[in-house]
Amino acid sequence: MHLLSLLVGEVKPRPVFFVGIGYFDTLVISEKGAGLSSTMRPETKRHQPVRDAGVLTEKSLRELAEYVFSDNPLEVSIGMAAINASISIPAEFVEKNARDIIIEKGKGKTVGIIGHFPFVNEVKNRVGKLYVFEKSPKEGDITENKIPELLSQCDVVAITGMSIMNGSFEFVLEHTRNDAFKIVLGPSTPLTPRLFEMGIDAVSGTIVENPQIVKKYVLEGAPFKHIKGIKLITIFR
Repeated sequence: MHLLSLLVGEVKPRPVFFVGIGYFDTLVISEKGAGLSSTMRPETKRHQPVRDAGVLTEKSLRELAEYVFSDNPLEVSIGMAAINASISIPAEFVEKNARDIIIEKGKGKTVGIIGHFPFVNEVKNRVGKLYVFEKSPKEGDITENKIPELLSQCDVVAITGMSIMNGSFEFVLEHTRNDAFKIVLGPSTPLTPRLFEMGIDAVSGTIVENPQIVKKYVLEGAPFKHIKGIKLITIFR
């Protein structure tokens, strides 16, 4: 079964208290907890309205989670944040930056990163070889259509959590070697053992410790790295 279908199927119909779509990130606060997601924006300048905007808190957490199957990027963002709001904080985790894990595992090896993260230049100088695959390539990046050709060469593969949202996650895994060290990272990443069942070795995501502080930063347009009230953690298989 598709990963998103599994995750949505585990979301209980709990009350929702707040839904906010910021320029960079989306936040859902529920009875269970709060969850973040990167805000996906349309590739064209034409924006689609969000279904039932203004009354989203009248829906259950499960109903919002189902938005992740929408064709509207903003609704997908709400769905992913709702999924993350439904996941219990893992019992065992480490407060370790995904960047440091990639560098540690990638010394003298070939590393592939799906998504252009801010730390790619630092990683490039500290691993054997680096490929950065990006849907909208920046200088030095490689287009995603090169994944089938080059990803199998990588000993370490870092996958953006947004790949789960945009439907490319399974495609990436299909072209990743079984023996490669695989980590999923970023604010959209669900902190769930379900990813271990798919061969992922480490999951780096975000715990919302203070929803009201996070709400303020999200709605005022702060990029993820500036948001306070969160904790970055990693769980290992």
